[in-house]
Amino acid sequence: MRDAESLRFDDVVTFLTVHHTRSISAAARQLQVTPSQVSKAVARLEEYVGVQLLARGARGVAVSMAGLRVIPMLEEIARGVRDLKSQQQPDATPMVRVAAPSSILSCVAGVLARSSRGMRFSCLELDPVRTRALAFEDVFDVALLAMPLLLQDTRLAGGRDLCPLPFEHRTAGHAAATFGAALELATSSDQVVFGPRVAARGQLARRELIEIEVEGWSVHWTIYLACHTTRVQARTARSVKTVLSRWLEESSTGS
Repeated sequence: MRDAESLRFDDVVTFLTVHHTRSISAAARQLQVTPSQVSKAVARLEEYVGVQLLARGARGVAVSMAGLRVIPMLEEIARGVRDLKSQQQPDATPMVRVAAPSSILSCVAGVLARSSRGMRFSCLELDPVRTRALAFEDVFDVALLAMPLLLQDTRLAGGRDLCPLPFEHRTAGHAAATFGAALELATSSDQVVFGPRVAARGQLARRELIEIEVEGWSVHWTIYLACHTTRVQARTARSVKTVLSRWLEESSTGS
């Protein structure tokens, strides 16, 4: 890593914008610069921190594992500079960083924002594998998963595919990294997608998808809430749990 004087704040903002928009071109439009300028800014920041921040592939860019680890530090830098520029005291409202798969986060992000007063949320879409891998990094405070995850020590619960259809009985088809993308594929093909019903409520309401009940399949999942005990106050954890429990009860009775 190079000396602090060589760090450009604009490069930090550019990378965080790419992270939030998930696209170099979208970040360029938001920042009103060219995609080439965005790429050069990210490259300078990568040179400064000494790691590759973006994983580039045929489907675009995604933040690398190393990038996820440095995002909290870069966000802290950005907040500090904004506070300094505005000559205001730092916002005392606690920020809770929530990690969850897209199928869960797409449902609960708005619920948390509407119902949890006195808190702010930073939502990060992470699949279960990445969530377990980053469990002891300073990346998120709260994880929502459909499987147990222990954050208070070094033991982690093993993951498994939650689809009840055995691998040997499946037919290969389209693939998606997130449940939201899987739903979009299902609306445009004859594929079956298995996941939480509440995440597909929009497609079901518009009749883009139909729900198929299969005898013997379990249709109820337990959503596990895991909090870092050293980062999240007990009162905050209880508040998040209460909000999500109430929402799940209302969703189940209304479906």
